[in-house]
Amino acid sequence: MTKKKLYVFSLAATIASTFIPAVGVEDNEFRHLYGFPAQVFGYYETGHFSFEWLGFIFNFFVLYFVANIGSKLFLSLMK
Repeated sequence: MTKKKLYVFSLAATIASTFIPAVGVEDNEFRHLYGFPAQVFGYYETGHFSFEWLGFIFNFFVLYFVANIGSKLFLSLMK
């Protein structure tokens, strides 16, 4: 896979893992945090929401690393 495709895949996977309700949901008393492996989006029962930039960047690079290793492993097994 090219780097550009890996970047696009990582971005899409990061956004998807944020809004899938069964993955990475942490419910506290007054807030709901979404994202896997780190929280990216927070929704408060008062109607406010927050976006965690560090969690988003961390998730992006973790998923990029996993996709890169997986791509290399797949290509080496197919030879």
